Amino acid sequence: MQSFLRSVTVSVRRCWSSLILLWMLSMMSLMVMHRMVSMVMHRMVGMVMHRIIGMVMHRMVGMVMHRMIGMVMHRMVGMVMHRMVGMVMHRMVSMVMHRMISMMLMVHRIMRSRCYGRLLMNREIIPRPCRSLWNWMESLRSCCRLIIREVNLR
Repeated sequence: MQSFLRSVTVSVRRCWSSLILLWMLSMMSLMVMHRMVSMVMHRMVGMVMHRIIGMVMHRMVGMVMHRMIGMVMHRMVGMVMHRMVGMVMHRMVSMVMHRMISMMLMVHRIMRSRCYGRLLMNREIIPRPCRSLWNWMESLRSCCRLIIREVNLR
């Protein structure tokens, strides 16, 4: 009877140890499978979500930032360029106009003076309709030369 009990206990121990070993192996394989599946799923879902959320956020934030920064830069640069170019153009045009008007006034003064009357008394300067265009241009050129000489004398 003792030998039977001993053999039963030995067989139960062996069976129990094999069960424990089997349970440990199954748990290890389950852990390995869990790790592999979770890694694969994490990577797949992570990539898909990253792409979807990344694209959506990129477009939304990009559009908002583009509009905000674009408007601010457009206004700032536009104002600065408008003022700079406006000031430069205003000064240039006003200087040119000032010089042109002063030259015209000087020519007007010379033409109204007695000197121009003396120049007109010279028969070559008077443009007559009977002369050809060449003669008329020559007389105009000599008149301009005399006016410039008068300007330089003053």
